[in-house]
Amino acid sequence: MSPQLGQLLNLADKAAQKRGDQFISSEQVLLAAVETSTELKGLFDKHGIQKEALNRVIDHGRGGDKVDDPNAEDARQALKKYTLDLTALAASGKLDPVIGRDEEIRRTIQV
Repeated sequence: MSPQLGQLLNLADKAAQKRGDQFISSEQVLLAAVETSTELKGLFDKHGIQKEALNRVIDHGRGGDKVDDPNAEDARQALKKYTLDLTALAASGKLDPVIGRDEEIRRTIQV
């Protein structure tokens, strides 16, 4: 484990303790990344993501819940709420096929 990752996890653990969580959630890792000097922090800075704003979004998304279960993130079903399951869509035939569309793919890459 690199020193940067160790620092990131230590900060995430402190953030979790401060919120009264028993486990470190992905949100805590994001909050810790805003404070560390990593490439991820540089990306956050580039796009104007600040710790206070991120805290507000996390509070809103959690609805005041604590992370006291190792599967707490599964219970919130954030992936189902905010993402698309491309594998399921492809299996059900709801995605356009990519095979046989070489010219369109080349043009997209060129653009």
